[in-house]
Amino acid sequence: MKNLIALSNEPLDVNNILKFLTEPENGAISLFIGTTREDKITYQNIKYNNTNNDNLSVFHPESEGKNFDIDLIKPDTIFSTHYLLYEAFEPMALKVMNAICSEIDYNNFNHSINKHNIIDTNLSKIDSSISEFTDQLTINNISNEIGNIAILHRLGKVNVGETSVCIGVSSPHRKFAIKAVEYAIESLKQRVPIWKKEIYKAKFSHNTIIEYGCWKDNG
Repeated sequence: MKNLIALSNEPLDVNNILKFLTEPENGAISLFIGTTREDKITYQNIKYNNTNNDNLSVFHPESEGKNFDIDLIKPDTIFSTHYLLYEAFEPMALKVMNAICSEIDYNNFNHSINKHNIIDTNLSKIDSSISEFTDQLTINNISNEIGNIAILHRLGKVNVGETSVCIGVSSPHRKFAIKAVEYAIESLKQRVPIWKKEIYKAKFSHNTIIEYGCWKDNG
């Protein structure tokens, strides 16, 4: 089993990740790709959700630094996702990502689920299927059902439509690869110290672009 772990300020190359996962003895590759989606939110909801007291940033292409009265923005003004910013405590993030790879090994899988309480509301519907998955590995004493594992996450600016996270697992059989990827993405979201800032924008007038950013957990 080989692991590919990375935090990258550059775009993730999915083709290279697939090449890493591909091996003759593995007949299945499960790949999760998370991208920046475009959300829309009203200014009224922005103010309601602004628990971090983040300020609106106003950009005037024709008059940089010009004062702008944000009270002029109507409550129903629609903001849309401009891009995401990702930051991480990199040494700890890489350590936890490597630990997740180790936990996918069948010897540790059941223990990891219980220790880290990965089965929560996000995974309640697949609780029984994961248990069945790990039971099969243990009962059959299969040591080679997990092939290669890749966990990569972007840092910095990620535009709408770009890949922010890529997780892949290869296996001789599909069910093991699929369940391992689901475990890996839920573990990453809950345990790896990565944060994102969502940047929204709205065009207020001919020459005024309003941007708003809010830091959130990478959930």
